[in-house]
Amino acid sequence: MLKQAVRSAGRRAGVDIFKASTEPFRWSHTVHDYHPVAPSSRWERGSAPHGHLRSVLARDTAAYDAFLDALEQHADLLHTVPHEANVADPVTPHWNNTWFTALVAAALMTMLAWKRPARYLEIGSGSSTCFARYTINALQLPTRITSIDPMPRREVDAICDWTVRSPLEACDLRIFDELKAGDIVFFDGSHRSFANSDVTVFFLEVMPRLANGVIVQIHDIFIPDDYPAAWNFRLYNEQYLLAAMLMCGAPPFRVTAPVMYICQDSSMSARVKSVFAARGTGPDIPFLYPNDSGTPGASFWFEMTGKPA
Repeated sequence: MLKQAVRSAGRRAGVDIFKASTEPFRWSHTVHDYHPVAPSSRWERGSAPHGHLRSVLARDTAAYDAFLDALEQHADLLHTVPHEANVADPVTPHWNNTWFTALVAAALMTMLAWKRPARYLEIGSGSSTCFARYTINALQLPTRITSIDPMPRREVDAICDWTVRSPLEACDLRIFDELKAGDIVFFDGSHRSFANSDVTVFFLEVMPRLANGVIVQIHDIFIPDDYPAAWNFRLYNEQYLLAAMLMCGAPPFRVTAPVMYICQDSSMSARVKSVFAARGTGPDIPFLYPNDSGTPGASFWFEMTGKPA
């Protein structure tokens, strides 16, 4: 009671005395006007997914078929990627990577090969950069890589054409005005929308300034499902912003490849598995991974179409 009284008095005076708790995950005591925070998946695996979201995604199956056609056309390219990491060559991508699963990587390679963009701009670098550079080199694409990441987890500077080593929220956002139709933006940031976070800046400031025809990917999107229960305490929330846009009736983009939805559809996932099936003496490209999300991939691709009428 005394602690609560002191906290309340401090807040009225504009001072946050108890900035963080000593409990697991260090919940902020500043959120004292909400019941105890206990994140849980609202639409758990095995239960019915969000019906409205699923019905929205079901409208664009022709676009998904076009993506799968492109995936099939570039199957040989996918099977040139090694399965295991090469310690001596850390920038060569590999399939046995639980942090960047195969369909996420295959979708990126396919989009680059299919669209042949002049610019590939990623927010968050590492495995994505390696797969992008591998594809660009293999197909001799005209694509230039721009990396925005304050501290990339892998040494990727050498395989980028331009680097911005600061958070998205600290960047000069005019860099996005340079992108043209067919260019790709690959967003793999903090996954959390808070005041002045990269996610908030991306949705409210970056997306509205993207030109029509710019292709966007957001990583770790599980729509039409919720986030995996194992991830509850990560406090990821960006897919709720995306879901709200999808359900508003006229989002300023056209969905082209919702990876989770594709994986859940029997006919579409069968096409992916056929592409991933072993060629010659090599192994299959993995469809499922032994990670805590237990999914083939969770990325969401769309193409900007401008403001709704």
